[in-house]
Amino acid sequence: MKKILALLLSFCFVLGFAAGCSDGEKDPGGNGNTPVDPLPGGDEEELLSVEEILEKAEADDLTCPSYEADKYLLPIWESQIVYNETVCFIQNEDGTYPVEQLAYPVAKVLEVRDSTLGTLYEEGKDYEIAEGGIRLLADTSVTHFAFDEFYLKEAPSSTAAVESVKHPGRYLKLGDGGYFYSRQVCVTYIRTEKYAGPQVRDDSKFIPETIAKLQNKEDLSIVFYGDSITTGSSVSGWQFANIEPYTPIFSDMIVADLERFYGYDGVESHNTAVGGWTAAGAKTSENVTDRVIAYSPDLVVLAFGMNDAGGAINPDFRQTFQTNIETIITYTRRFLPACEFLLVSTMLPNPDGKGNLANHRDCKQALENLVNEYEGVALADMTSMSDWLLERKEFQDMGDNLVHPTDFLSRIYAQVILNSLLVSD
Repeated sequence: MKKILALLLSFCFVLGFAAGCSDGEKDPGGNGNTPVDPLPGGDEEELLSVEEILEKAEADDLTCPSYEADKYLLPIWESQIVYNETVCFIQNEDGTYPVEQLAYPVAKVLEVRDSTLGTLYEEGKDYEIAEGGIRLLADTSVTHFAFDEFYLKEAPSSTAAVESVKHPGRYLKLGDGGYFYSRQVCVTYIRTEKYAGPQVRDDSKFIPETIAKLQNKEDLSIVFYGDSITTGSSVSGWQFANIEPYTPIFSDMIVADLERFYGYDGVESHNTAVGGWTAAGAKTSENVTDRVIAYSPDLVVLAFGMNDAGGAINPDFRQTFQTNIETIITYTRRFLPACEFLLVSTMLPNPDGKGNLANHRDCKQALENLVNEYEGVALADMTSMSDWLLERKEFQDMGDNLVHPTDFLSRIYAQVILNSLLVSD
């Protein structure tokens, strides 16, 4: 795997060399006010062609038949091979198949597998490459939805549903992560188009004590405090799903990768997130005491916003949300003054669900304000990454049709958060 990483990535934190980096260090980026390059460590001027990749790659680099941390955590904005990106195929109303797009135009498909990764589909028989995406063929065996199966004619009484924005009068089933994940298909492909998405922040300079502990291989305690997204709801390895390929929830992926990258096993983590919670409820002194302070963390990864931002558009939302998050920070520091915080701005909910998307983009700016106001506070911007992905993919390609990420988008959470935590000496 290391060989293909050297071929595909020109970024210093992976192999210790890069264009535009020195001494193996990442540029720490900005604090939200400083202009930065489109990519940390390089501008992708030297993308390889499909032929060059295939010529130099080892066989293992071109397949991913199970969860493999080193492949799943390759940042989507860096690697030219994208492993097991998920897509959900839905027939048109007339029974034909549309072209489904991925995060990048597809230069070459390496493999297409079912959600368990156990079934391998065949190009030319099950699917074809068209218009930079993938289209199913008439006699396909690829798992997919019929139009009426996905866009329901009536709201079901047995489960939550919301009216579709794109198809008024039709309804979307909501909230069953295992159901939607089992209908998603995993595509491994080569891309030759440059990444042109949002700058992925490296805020490591804002949490220097955490980085120092990691670099010095000192014991480090991390608390992940958030809502159901942080619990791992709808991820295959979530304790209440536990289905193949058993992809770990993002907090577990992060801790394992920190220990791998820094070469020691002294990172202790506690995931105290609760499904359905808001920052308004999480900020109470009792909850902060029981779910944060009790574990004496050096770093708190704080990830609220999805539930806070729902409902009607509220011009006062940004300030209210900022105040609630600030309360968690200041109360924690009354007892743990050296504690640092990595704030995670929420992904966006399914925009095709009528009324789903409300104040969610305001969360990012509220958290940005706190980064600028407090020492020892950093930001992992999932909102911008989510926005970019939703310009290219449908929510059901990577989520449970409501508010939860399935395996692929949960991996992006881990990648975005790790970008501020993996720092070479």
